[in-house]
Amino acid sequence: MNKIKLFFPVLLFSLLFSISFVAFATSGDGCDGCKRTAVLKRVTGGLDLNSFRSRLAERATNPCFHLQSFRGEKPPEYYFTASYETNLKGRIKSRLSISLYFEDGELIHNWKTESDRPTVTFHWHLRNMFITPSALFRKWVPLDITLLNDFEKRPEKCDINPDKEELFPGQEIKVKLSNIVDFEGRKSREFNRIVVQAVKGEIVGGTALVSDPDLKAFQVEKEDVTFTYIAPDEENSQATEDKIIVYNSCDILRKDEYPMPKTELKDKIAEKKMELVRADAIMTISQKTVQNLDGAKISWSATEDAVLKYKDTLSDEDDGTFTEYYEVKSWKLNNLRATKIDYENNFREETQQAKKDDYGTESLSITFNSRTGKAMEVGIPALSFLFLFHNPLKTIIPGMTFGFFTDVQDGDGIHEIEGGGTQVMGSVTYEEKWRIKRYRRK
Repeated sequence: MNKIKLFFPVLLFSLLFSISFVAFATSGDGCDGCKRTAVLKRVTGGLDLNSFRSRLAERATNPCFHLQSFRGEKPPEYYFTASYETNLKGRIKSRLSISLYFEDGELIHNWKTESDRPTVTFHWHLRNMFITPSALFRKWVPLDITLLNDFEKRPEKCDINPDKEELFPGQEIKVKLSNIVDFEGRKSREFNRIVVQAVKGEIVGGTALVSDPDLKAFQVEKEDVTFTYIAPDEENSQATEDKIIVYNSCDILRKDEYPMPKTELKDKIAEKKMELVRADAIMTISQKTVQNLDGAKISWSATEDAVLKYKDTLSDEDDGTFTEYYEVKSWKLNNLRATKIDYENNFREETQQAKKDDYGTESLSITFNSRTGKAMEVGIPALSFLFLFHNPLKTIIPGMTFGFFTDVQDGDGIHEIEGGGTQVMGSVTYEEKWRIKRYRRK
């Protein structure tokens, strides 16, 4: 009779819990923070997995924390284990223990109820762990507030440190994100992710998001986060400023558990304004060279895009000309290709990688006819670089702008100035074309 009386309250409790749990799961989420999920991974000591999961879920589940009975599309961030020990030797005779772990196995917290009385039942441990107003586990809910926020230390603020804050179109600079801290100013944990955006320019580095490839995800890790920022180019943007924006994310799983491209941004935590200085001119130079040797051939091609800032004008009344001088403020390499062919040994090697070299004079001159105001001759800047081959010898091939062809051949001679040509010197053929867009009104 007593067993029957006990059965019906338990059954009623189970039905009410199931109904309330379903109602909760299908209602609005109501979570202002980050939603977290966990599973009960293991129970020992005769505990029933499903029954104990229900007890745990009743207390632990809230809008920001779900104890689930199965692995969803996204792996759980946390897991529980539980054990019940009885007939222990020593002063403590029985113990109920619950442990919460991060997904990588790092212990976050352990709850234990212990008794030194041999007659204490499992129900006593359940009451003192879950049921009574002063029950141990109840004191720690909601877990996201009492434990997880302090454990995760989600980024809430950081410093954006660019090499420069005033840039020319297309200029590349390094940017460092430092002092990445949580809401209490504590260093953020290494597993957190942040998302970086350049509103008009480009972020090079990190992982492009599936939702928007212009947004780049990074893991906080243990060092400062670094990347390259490229200001918008003159032709595609008339902007006078840009912004670098950093967002935090709720994603904390390992990369192999949840891929970086799926990272979702949450809140904006930092913003940096970048001033964009209009260029006085931009120049595109394309060249190609072929060198024929005995049984071999070496060839390469490249394009350089340069941003120019006006410096000075000198007049020559005797020649009836004036010459404008420009400084190369930034330049980048494009359309790279270098090839080595050894016909005798049937060998071919190719690369599309190169790095800038410090050798050269990064200045441009344009000589105009004083009477017509149109360009006559151009002094090409000497931009040099090195092609890099990935072989055991780490072979390099030097390249640079030629500057052989200085006469203006096309364009209006004021805002559009073009030239180029082909020249053969011994076994080498040089071909170069250049175009200048000049924005000065004089």
